[in-house]
Amino acid sequence: MSTEDNFWQSLKEVRTGLIQVSDSYVPMTHFCDSSNHSVYFVTASGTATADAATQGSSARYLICSDKQGLYADISGQLSVEPSRDKLEEVWNIFAAAWFDGDIDDPEICLARFKLTQASVWFATGNPFSFFYQIAKGNLTEKQPDLGSHELLTFQ
Repeated sequence: MSTEDNFWQSLKEVRTGLIQVSDSYVPMTHFCDSSNHSVYFVTASGTATADAATQGSSARYLICSDKQGLYADISGQLSVEPSRDKLEEVWNIFAAAWFDGDIDDPEICLARFKLTQASVWFATGNPFSFFYQIAKGNLTEKQPDLGSHELLTFQ
């Protein structure tokens, strides 16, 4: 599996991250679409994320998942996604819980985050391997081997 494929597979298994909009970080659930190097966020009109998408702002999205062994600092461009088909594709009971109406609620804003670059760390092994590597690093002059770091660029 390529590094990029590994990134997308791991990102699909992580459900949330922090998107930086303006000067703050907002927790968001993302929906992956590796075919167009994008993640989507269902948000409400008037939120910082919706406003940033409306303005076409650059943004960062941070992932930190011990369970999946994925840590990422992702850069990209926000925009409003007008496609009803895409909204239907990502819509679920969790997104619906945030809106009084259904999928036709006029306050819904589907934001597209088009990735441009990602600095990604993949942790390898399990907790026993982690502790073994830490112990080995303390007993020898070798640094622990806890995974890899990759820089991905998306077109």
